[in-house]
Amino acid sequence: MIAFPLMGAFVAKLAPPDMRGRYMGMNGCVWSLSMIFGPGMGLSLYGQNPVVYWWVCLVVGLAAAGVILVEPRRRSR
Repeated sequence: MIAFPLMGAFVAKLAPPDMRGRYMGMNGCVWSLSMIFGPGMGLSLYGQNPVVYWWVCLVVGLAAAGVILVEPRRRSR
């Protein structure tokens, strides 16, 4: 209820006006691919070593937060 509208607004804000459709389409494709492959990859990694799984989740989460926090500042300059 909160994530998808905010995600759409964030992507639309980053995209140039004439390329918003492409940005939104690519966002949908990446989201779909992550929902297809992510659970299997996560389960496989968790089955091999749960500690490594949680460290990978931490690193990926921090990287995503960094991209979200840094990119709007870079575009506003």
